[in-house]
Amino acid sequence: MFGFSFAALGRAAALAVALALAAACGEGEAYPDTPVRIEAVSAAAAPAQAAPAAAAPPAPAQPPASSAASAQPAQPSAPPAIRTDLEVFDLDSVQASLVQRQRVIIRTVDMEMVVDDVARAVDEVAEAARAFGGWTVSANRASTHRGTVSVRVPAQSLEDAVFAIRRVGVKVTSENTNSQDVTDEYVDSQSRLTSLRATERSLLALFERADDVEKALAVQERLAELQATIETILGRIRLMEETAAFSLINVTAALAPMAMGVDAGGDRTVSAGEATRFQARFTPPSGIDNFAFVWDFGDHTPERTATRHAPTGAGGEHATETVSHAYASDEDSPYIVRLRVSGTGEAGLAEGSATFRVAVKRIPTIEVFAGADRSVEQGQRAEYTASFTRSTELSNFRYTWDFGDGSAPAVGLPEPDEARVTATHVYDNFRPQPYPVTFTVSADSDAGEVTGSAAFHTTVEESEGLVIAGWSAGRNFKSASRALSAVLQVGGTILIWAITFSPIWGGALALAYAIIRIDRWLQGESAPAWAKRRRGRGRRNDD
Repeated sequence: MFGFSFAALGRAAALAVALALAAACGEGEAYPDTPVRIEAVSAAAAPAQAAPAAAAPPAPAQPPASSAASAQPAQPSAPPAIRTDLEVFDLDSVQASLVQRQRVIIRTVDMEMVVDDVARAVDEVAEAARAFGGWTVSANRASTHRGTVSVRVPAQSLEDAVFAIRRVGVKVTSENTNSQDVTDEYVDSQSRLTSLRATERSLLALFERADDVEKALAVQERLAELQATIETILGRIRLMEETAAFSLINVTAALAPMAMGVDAGGDRTVSAGEATRFQARFTPPSGIDNFAFVWDFGDHTPERTATRHAPTGAGGEHATETVSHAYASDEDSPYIVRLRVSGTGEAGLAEGSATFRVAVKRIPTIEVFAGADRSVEQGQRAEYTASFTRSTELSNFRYTWDFGDGSAPAVGLPEPDEARVTATHVYDNFRPQPYPVTFTVSADSDAGEVTGSAAFHTTVEESEGLVIAGWSAGRNFKSASRALSAVLQVGGTILIWAITFSPIWGGALALAYAIIRIDRWLQGESAPAWAKRRRGRGRRNDD
């Protein structure tokens, strides 16, 4: 009549038996101190001819009053009755529902929102959690512009609690839900706990039958290790039960940022490969004094972050520190540059940004040649010539001669289409070191000023004075003066050395004289008697 078949009834019976076995394996011993028990579906209560009835929703679990140990265990919901009316019976949907209710899933929600008042928002989030039977895990309101709060709510009320918390803020900026399935770990822990409980009972029986102290102590030591392992597993089971029954919601509340004007200048054109300096000005609201600047140059290079700033003195305006950046290529030009400025302080949070374009071009260079080092005579006018390259992409050429002697540089404009510049200069003073001479050419381009320079040294010689038939009185006088100076220098050096070492050579002469005198005296004492008498007669004859 209803299309009933024994094959379909056999499938339903097989499913009921399988679910009953799974529930039996998943159930451990019931402990009154376990705060929450995960629902286990019993397939034994599936009458063959019962009408389908929706499972009664479980009563909302209450948060622990003082600790997890004082929480009341949640009551499992009634299992769904399975109808055998094959016209409306859907075995696949019933199977999916039962399997889903067998899972142990830990859910966590991370939410960030913009609020008008941080302190009030934190209190409202905590109140919303209490309204759904949850409680506050932690709250932080260390600053006026940002706060965090973590709450737990019953898992079956998570969606409703999240919806209520969303209405606390002005705007939800981000929301992330994470689900962790720990069914395998939970079932495995329950199985291990059952096995360890059986071992515990066996050890207790052995302890009761121990006939001496040594055996009793050995059993007691093994029993203590086993009980510690049981407590660890039981704690992990309780943690999974609690976190699965009460989902965690982490909320970050921040004030809506105040607007801040930022001026980074207009669009610009730069040269590829050359460093370009960037700076911006901004006007922060009152009560904002800590700033951070993030430069994004648009060429996929890492962002540059800076914090230093200084007031400009113009109505509370500040200037960012200068940063340098070089664009390596002009292939993707123009680049979009964006500056983000954020500030914090007692007034809360302020943000501002500026965007502009940077066009990068390949700018031709200016090659300059000014010659090699040279020598000139003091007081004589010398001529200097330099050349450079001209490009049609450059305009407004100008040059500068710096002769290195402190005189004003010679500046000017080269003739149109002329690539050579000549200048004259007189060095009035002589010095032994050469003077550095620099020739610089500048021109304008779409990316700014382009320069090229070359340098050499000029040695200034003293003037020779009067010259007659190749003979120069000044040159000879200088030569004689230099020779006399050299003689005086050598003589003075010798005299200084003689005076400095006079104690040494004076002592050496005195020692030599003493040695000679002693030697003569010794020779006189050691002479033969006849020699002494002869010297004596000689002295008498002299008399």
